Amino acid sequence: GPTVVTKINAGKFPQTAGIPDTTVYGKFHGIVLSPNFYQPLTRGLRFSIRDTTVNSGVLAGIGAITCISSTDLNGYVPEIGDSVYVTGKIRSIRYLTYLQIDTLKLIKANAQPAPAPISVNGINDNNESNLIKLNNLMLTPTAKWDTTGSYQIEGFVTTARTATGVNITVFINKNSDIFLKPKPNFPFNLTGIAQQYSTTAYAGYFIWPRFTADFDTLPQPKVPLKNIGDVTDYYANTMQPQFFGHADSLNKKYFIKGVVHSPNLFYGGLYFNLIDNTGAITVYNVASVDKYNPQIGDSVMVRGTILQLNGLIVMAT
Repeated sequence: GPTVVTKINAGKFPQTAGIPDTTVYGKFHGIVLSPNFYQPLTRGLRFSIRDTTVNSGVLAGIGAITCISSTDLNGYVPEIGDSVYVTGKIRSIRYLTYLQIDTLKLIKANAQPAPAPISVNGINDNNESNLIKLNNLMLTPTAKWDTTGSYQIEGFVTTARTATGVNITVFINKNSDIFLKPKPNFPFNLTGIAQQYSTTAYAGYFIWPRFTADFDTLPQPKVPLKNIGDVTDYYANTMQPQFFGHADSLNKKYFIKGVVHSPNLFYGGLYFNLIDNTGAITVYNVASVDKYNPQIGDSVMVRGTILQLNGLIVMAT
């Protein structure tokens, strides 16, 4: 096989419309960035390596690639931080550039403990396969945490959003310890392997977190507990006409406590009425929250944001 080590970026680039211009067969060296995403090992290997930590400028992130084999190689189990030689051919599938490996040699176990992620604002062909970090994400209001649905064989897809409103696709692997964890309801920084799966160039990018520690929950501001009547006050007709009936607490987040006054009126989500001795409000979510099924007479505490839903003041959980 090849004896000269090829730099990863020289194998992946240049590219035309997201496809590498060459299908070079070569020897590559790198530090392992992920566990084996194929389980059990008899299914083969899928893990990322990188040979440079350039993290700024136009070349940021280019030194990483996904290594794939349909069989295990010498019984090797990828461990994050290992230094390895791999030999294989540059290929592309669904616009993911990867290395189809046929030989693998462990140079040194744990040669670079806890490789650092590259902080990015989005995923692209440059940082594809690298260990990246996206800051200040929040699951979108309609995001699902689907541990029992159609994706359960391999995992499931959900959607997070940056503070600037950019949607990020997140894949949760069934074999990771994240899979059965509760849905994160607070903002977080997210570390994981950048990947791509698309029928067109420059699309289908997603992040593949490796384990629970890749979710870094951010400190939360204290959310005040309010009476329902305090959050359903609305602008009177002394205001400008366009504000009539709008809650003066619009887009603010609170805790409220009350007694459930109706059954759930929205199959698949939440839509029920809550009362206390100061007023009433409708609690709303497009999806189920913590599998709660409202029962008349339940005493519950709800955290959410005050919104207008077709003119109706609601608390969106």
